[in-house]
Amino acid sequence: MFLLKFLVIFCVFAQTVLTKPLNKEDVQIWNNLIAPYNGACLIEANLSLKNIEAIISEQNVQETKEVGDYFKCLYLKLRMIKPDGEVDVDVLLTKAPYMTTQIAEKCKKAVGFESDLSKISNRLAACIVKSLSE
Repeated sequence: MFLLKFLVIFCVFAQTVLTKPLNKEDVQIWNNLIAPYNGACLIEANLSLKNIEAIISEQNVQETKEVGDYFKCLYLKLRMIKPDGEVDVDVLLTKAPYMTTQIAEKCKKAVGFESDLSKISNRLAACIVKSLSE
């Protein structure tokens, strides 16, 4: 039992130490990019701005329908994903200059074979946030 508690505490500590904050300039670029759509996407997904601020500050994209719906709304409006669910790497690289080809390709693969646009968007966002904070 002691070993299990130790491992849980160690994993939480390691995650905290190994995760670096997202680059403030990258966050500002993202905020500017989504500004025209953010309000409508928050309403569509039934989320508050505090939910999204938590994603940035905690660097953790929750796997919920609402969060997936929020990113689906943004990614479709930004054309980062196509209506058929395909991640458009070229658009990601063009619109998000902090994105590398390696991260974009890795995150496209992380989406896997999924037909639900909310799940695709959620997985894509989680992969990008995780990759940028490593």
